[in-house]
Amino acid sequence: AIYKKKKDSISETKATMISDLPTDVAEDVLSRLPVTSLVGVRFACKKWNTLTKDEGFIKKHLGKNQWRKVVMLLDYKVYLMNVDLLTPSSLERIVVVDVIPDWSIEFYQRGVSLKGNTYLFAEEKLVDVAPGTEISDLRDFLLCFDFTKERFGPRLPLPFHSFGDIVTLSSVGEEKLAVLFQKQGLPPYTVKIWISSSKIEPDAVSWNKLFLSVDMKPLTGFLFLDNGGSFFVDEDEEVAVVLDKARGKFRLTHNIACIIGKNGHFKQVDLGERADPSLKLPTNIPVVCSYVPSSVDIM
Repeated sequence: AIYKKKKDSISETKATMISDLPTDVAEDVLSRLPVTSLVGVRFACKKWNTLTKDEGFIKKHLGKNQWRKVVMLLDYKVYLMNVDLLTPSSLERIVVVDVIPDWSIEFYQRGVSLKGNTYLFAEEKLVDVAPGTEISDLRDFLLCFDFTKERFGPRLPLPFHSFGDIVTLSSVGEEKLAVLFQKQGLPPYTVKIWISSSKIEPDAVSWNKLFLSVDMKPLTGFLFLDNGGSFFVDEDEEVAVVLDKARGKFRLTHNIACIIGKNGHFKQVDLGERADPSLKLPTNIPVVCSYVPSSVDIM
């Protein structure tokens, strides 16, 4: 009991010493922490909670990192967009002129940001195909836009071959990629998901064994949409959540989330927001995005 009392006393003394730091010193120290650490910092004491939510601190914390680069494909050209996080209306566009792509990216493909770079699913461009070549043999692969070099890296391998099938990308935490594949031909309806190793770089990627394989025919009776299939996974629980549209007899009806797992685990959740009854084409496809904590409070 004496040891515990002494230990608690030491902890309280340390906490008091830390919280008693001069404001300018505390601000300088805390501004060096990664954004993801600020949640814990705010629970340390009321003084730090108030400090880290101050507009002046937020600007200092972001500092040189307040500008973020994103890659944008527009009118068959590649652009770099500099976005000011503190002034959302402030944009700066830079055209990347040294890209002559021998690949193509479908308009509905969504890139995934990981480790500061952007990964995209691409296919070999269909140009001057030699006689006798099977179009379905054209290669498909990942591309990474490396922001440090401001250029695309080499073609990266995928754990499958796709031609006209459903392929979507997602991130797993801050270190891994996940890819969803659903083949349009035979065998139909089966969704397969792979997760990369954590050793992914702009010029190298390796894939772990198959994470999940689920036959969707007895569960939903339809394929995911080409521009649907947005998803995320929970490695620990061994489940995936895939967003799409439910089907009526002749049209799409409403947004859904399909929770799929091993050993036949399945649950479909209605997300509401019905499509326009007069339209048979996909509208307002639900999309799930990875979340990166920020020091800026959501208003």
